[in-house]
Amino acid sequence: MNREMRRMSTKMGYDPESQRAQTKQAANKKRKPAPAGDRVSIFVKIITFFKEAWRELKKVSWPGRKEVINSTIIVLVCLIIVTLLVLVVDYGAERLADLIYG
Repeated sequence: MNREMRRMSTKMGYDPESQRAQTKQAANKKRKPAPAGDRVSIFVKIITFFKEAWRELKKVSWPGRKEVINSTIIVLVCLIIVTLLVLVVDYGAERLADLIYG
């Protein structure tokens, strides 16, 4: 961080050095092990994972049919163009190799 940014941050009341020190302290705190009675079975964890995944999938903005068709057409056109480009380069390299080694 340069001098000007430090001045601006101290004017605004933000001290990056103390913030860095707080972050280090929080990272260095050791977690206490969970008591044996609080352990969750593997099946509960798996069920919880799938419930949370389903909840997240409900939040996804899925594209409509028209958007999917347009995207598919764009991908297929790009695929054809790249395929033709590789075909032309390969054919040219083959002819060049025939001229050099032929």
